[in-house]
Amino acid sequence: MGYSRDERLGLCATLDQVGPDAPTLCAGWTARDLAAGYGAWVKSIRTGAGAIQFPTPDEARGLMEEYFSEFGGVRDYLRDVVAQARQEGYTETMFGRRRYLPDLTSDNRQRREMAERMALNAPIQGSAADIIKMAMLAVDRAIADRGLKSRMLLQVHDELIFEVAPGEFEALQELVIAEMSAAADLRVPLEVSVGSGHSWWDAAH
Repeated sequence: MGYSRDERLGLCATLDQVGPDAPTLCAGWTARDLAAGYGAWVKSIRTGAGAIQFPTPDEARGLMEEYFSEFGGVRDYLRDVVAQARQEGYTETMFGRRRYLPDLTSDNRQRREMAERMALNAPIQGSAADIIKMAMLAVDRAIADRGLKSRMLLQVHDELIFEVAPGEFEALQELVIAEMSAAADLRVPLEVSVGSGHSWWDAAH
């Protein structure tokens, strides 16, 4: 679950300051990596040599403005979600799970700004957390219904890690893709990718 390849490469091209069709150093980054790179304060930019170069506040602000000029809907959403949370006193996920944020109206600037950052973050990460939990329940039921011996071991952000019984890889892969992609009814598809190996590192995808 995450960015499509085209979106990820477009963001990478901007970060690496190359054309949209050129290879970029961050092409293998995950959606989480890119979100960190385009966060409220951009922490670092990869240079052509692979080193880390820290931008000035003006450079970071310029990256943000460039991003929001292309994705204006994201800017509008972030602005509106804070305004709505301040009015209602809480934010909620797509599935109605609420997080109350009384400090949105605090007279203390630091407390208020922290609550604003929480208001930005909670609906997005909270909805992602809801989806992966629903996917876990669906996958677990399906494994039991199919009588498979493979086991779900761990959740890491939007990934599920399995111990695959001998001879069950194809059946488990089909099951996991079907259940994870149907975990929530959204206007965009939930794309699922699969990797395999003797370790999580080997299974990178």
